[in-house]
Amino acid sequence: MTADNPKPEPENDTHRGEEPFFSAVLTPYRSFSPRGFMVFMLCVGAVSFISGVAFLAIGAWPVFGFFGLD
Repeated sequence: MTADNPKPEPENDTHRGEEPFFSAVLTPYRSFSPRGFMVFMLCVGAVSFISGVAFLAIGAWPVFGFFGLD
């Protein structure tokens, strides 16, 4: 209580020294390691290449190029 303010101030010291209610460490989401990403992309490339060769074999040769771009 001060001379200018006759009301007593509330005490805010009740939570000092206590542990936080929740604490977390935020990290970015990484679904693959660099090696896992490389393996995945090689598998996707192999499937695209095999599908392109199948279309090439049946005479749809432009599709092979689009699978290559994919």
